[in-house]
Amino acid sequence: MQGERETISYDKTYQIGGSTVHIVAPKISEEERQRRLKEIARVVMMLLETLNDGSNNRVRDK
Repeated sequence: MQGERETISYDKTYQIGGSTVHIVAPKISEEERQRRLKEIARVVMMLLETLNDGSNNRVRDK
């Protein structure tokens, strides 16, 4: 198998200067995709709540 090469399908290719950058996205199931999106939403809400709490404290301090 030394002469055989695996054909790779690139999702995106960039030319940056003299370099070529190939992007290969992970192959995930729909269940994994939904789990990841749910986790992102949870973190975003946590950050927004933290920012909101901080802005309320600044208003009270004035």
